[in-house]
Amino acid sequence: MFDGMDDYVSLGDVNSFDSLTELSTCAWVKHNSLTDDDHILSKVDSSTWSGFMFFRDDIGQETGRTDMYKVWVSKDTNAKWIEGATNSSVQGAWTHVCMTFKANDATGLRLYVNGVEDANSPVSTVGLTTIDSGTTNLVIGRYDPAATNYINGSMDDLQVYSRVLTSSEVLSNYN
Repeated sequence: MFDGMDDYVSLGDVNSFDSLTELSTCAWVKHNSLTDDDHILSKVDSSTWSGFMFFRDDIGQETGRTDMYKVWVSKDTNAKWIEGATNSSVQGAWTHVCMTFKANDATGLRLYVNGVEDANSPVSTVGLTTIDSGTTNLVIGRYDPAATNYINGSMDDLQVYSRVLTSSEVLSNYN
């Protein structure tokens, strides 16, 4: 259980993430509150804004959508993101969320909620060649290195793959 105050897991600097050209991650999450941003998994160098974040977002910075999931991948100034559908994140109910990333691909960034691809997905990753976040930590349950946006709720069955899951595989993980 993550209490939204100080619970998280740091896996240290997992160097293999920095050269990834494909990534998928899925988790079951249950949020206790919808008034904060809950980071599921992230590895971001905040000095260069390079890396990736997968989180529940209270209010989308780009679209203004509320209570949704967001995937953000960037290398220096080249950022790609998906802000999911409004109200795709709910309070007090288990939700299965997945994101997939394939570098330099016209449909390279995808978001799934409860086995279904979000209506705002996919997004092009053309021009983005890797997820290079330098020496920052891979963190479950909070934004690092700023030590903010702790997940307030529960998370189970976090899965990370160094390949892109197909939509059938995402649905199978959900079922």
